[in-house]
Amino acid sequence: TIVAGSVDGTVRSFDVRKGRVQVDDIHHPVTAIRLSNDANCLLAACLDAHLRLLDRESGEELAQYSGHTNLTAKLNCAFTNTDGVVLGGSE
Repeated sequence: TIVAGSVDGTVRSFDVRKGRVQVDDIHHPVTAIRLSNDANCLLAACLDAHLRLLDRESGEELAQYSGHTNLTAKLNCAFTNTDGVVLGGSE
């Protein structure tokens, strides 16, 4: 599976073996994507200064994290090795 975030506000998951694409519209430009260590969740850094935690299978938004500034630059996001904490940068 290949996962990509886009400035059009979508996260796309390409299953190359099955020839399928899942498109999850989160309505805000995505600058970075990170897969959780257990591969069950995706973390998306968005240009509206939010990190969004998504269920990988359904695309459902599980949580939003804010408190940082991310309005113009590409900032990465990450999980700790236990997936217990999410990390994001700030401008």
